[in-house]
Amino acid sequence: MARKNEEQRISAVDIVKNKPGGQIPTEPELAKTYDVGRNSVREAIKQLQAFGILNIRRADGTYVAEQSSNKMLDPLLYSLILQNRDWKDFVQLREVIEIGVLHEAMADDGIRDIVPALEGYIADMQEAARKAPPNIDGILEKDLAFHLAVTDAIHNPLVTTVYEYITRISVPSRRISIEKWIADQNMDLFLDLHRRIVRTIEEGDQASIERVIRAHYVYWRRPQGEDGRRKDTRVLPQRGITMKKIMICVAPVSGADAVINPRIIAEDVKRCYELGACMVHLHVRDLNGHLTPDLTLLEKTVACIRKQCDIVVEISTGGVSDLSIAQRIQPVYAPWAECVSLNVGSVNLGDAVYQNPIVDVKTCVQEIVRQHKVPETELFEVGMAKTLRDLADAYSIPKPLLVALVFGHAGEMPATRAGLRHLVMALYDNFDPEEVIWGYTQAGRKDWEMVRYALRGQLGLCGPWEWSR
Repeated sequence: MARKNEEQRISAVDIVKNKPGGQIPTEPELAKTYDVGRNSVREAIKQLQAFGILNIRRADGTYVAEQSSNKMLDPLLYSLILQNRDWKDFVQLREVIEIGVLHEAMADDGIRDIVPALEGYIADMQEAARKAPPNIDGILEKDLAFHLAVTDAIHNPLVTTVYEYITRISVPSRRISIEKWIADQNMDLFLDLHRRIVRTIEEGDQASIERVIRAHYVYWRRPQGEDGRRKDTRVLPQRGITMKKIMICVAPVSGADAVINPRIIAEDVKRCYELGACMVHLHVRDLNGHLTPDLTLLEKTVACIRKQCDIVVEISTGGVSDLSIAQRIQPVYAPWAECVSLNVGSVNLGDAVYQNPIVDVKTCVQEIVRQHKVPETELFEVGMAKTLRDLADAYSIPKPLLVALVFGHAGEMPATRAGLRHLVMALYDNFDPEEVIWGYTQAGRKDWEMVRYALRGQLGLCGPWEWSR
């Protein structure tokens, strides 16, 4: 503390050199030791007492506090309030702390000892969520206990104190987030995100820590209003409905279509465009609907579409066929193809096998990047998410990546809520949420309940743009 009109100072460190619980020198002794006035000493002691660092015992003396107090961190709260910083700055602070804590905790082999307790908290949250109505206070309590247990595992009281304080500040917003998870019927994913942390601890997977934590907080990190609630990106004032932006891709030709008519396709695409579609997905087919490397008919179809509307054109490089990879990737070289599909693995589709050997996949990726096309990757199984991560790193595919999660064909991932969650979780096991924009597509495209489920908040994990196919 500065003494008025003098350069000499007496610091808090000087005053509290004693260990916690120890008595500090008297005011006259401190004034003499540091050659400052008693008023300066008295003012310093009062401020340290206000922060909970010192305790004054009448007729006994002044002692250093034996344990930390929230008063010590109150200036941080006031600073956060007075700076009026963007709420995202505070969310980032939480992320940084959580990431650092988990790194430190996993450096200790004993971290796995807390796994049963963490699984117990998840079970308690699940039970509270199943009540009618859901017990929000119970979910919040166990959520806080879950994260505090991880923090306690590093056995650093300073870190625990700071984390408890950050938690105290964030409780109102965390409650709002839980309410939102419940309203969007996404509590299963909320619990899965906690399980991902547990799995990371069990496997000792240090490399996945940052990705796991960021996925855990993306839903909570969405833009906040003054009341801590997320701001919506678009409003329909006539009905008071708030919506997020959605990219809709239309596939106007079925694999069963036996006649390809460019004019009719263009008219269908125009109608979809007028209703809100922004991308069209087309295969390279001949007049009889068979897959072919000849782009002539497709180019005519695209020209007809271009006369009708300015929709984004995506051309498939896939489909079950006997075409070689050199034949399949011909759309990559077409100047009128803005986006092309990318298939990163083989899968059973009914009685057929959709063959995509990794050597062919790498050839396709290499040419897509070389021709500066935008790939839309189709994922049929969870293992394909890791393959896409490896390809993105090896070939520097620009981000964010467009990813279509494909469901409902016989022999692949079923079109269920659990299937969707598994594929989304696999995606976020390998990518930060900001690195991918995922969409939902389903064989037959007739299960509108699943489409609605995918659209409702995109499971709370997408970035500012969300899309469905």
